[in-house]
Amino acid sequence: MTQHFLFVDTGLKGATVLFAESQPLRAFRLKKNIQGRGILLQPFIEFLKGLPTNTIVIIEDPPKVQRSLTTTSTQYIVVGQIISAIEIEVRPDFEWINANNWIAQVRRFYKGVRFKDNKERSIAFAMKHYPKWVPEGVQKIHDGIADCLCMAYYYFSQADALIEKMKD
Repeated sequence: MTQHFLFVDTGLKGATVLFAESQPLRAFRLKKNIQGRGILLQPFIEFLKGLPTNTIVIIEDPPKVQRSLTTTSTQYIVVGQIISAIEIEVRPDFEWINANNWIAQVRRFYKGVRFKDNKERSIAFAMKHYPKWVPEGVQKIHDGIADCLCMAYYYFSQADALIEKMKD
């Protein structure tokens, strides 16, 4: 049976990407609600209901950075909505992935190359490692989807490293 993984970017323009083993299958972009302080839950719940039963959910633990109070509180609302929907619709257990870890891996890959910010760097990384995910005629991937692809790359590379270590 194929193992599925759902990576969830909890940013304000978040997204999810579903993987079968280590291959991306499909993405879902979270949409802001009318008030702009959360996401539209119903489309996200419908997406979750369609997941294979053996899906492991990996949620980004947002980095602790200096942000405005409004941005921080909005992000916590979004994270709360995502976790609640996953616990109710999918299953009560999930894994966290530390954003600082996968961001550091992307930084190491582009050591010495200047980027405006982590968003630009993760988009470049995702486009290089998952070129089929760049829509035709588009210059870049949605940043939430790029973050999910970077998280997955980190997650699977850590698993591969652990397997190699166990062989020794």
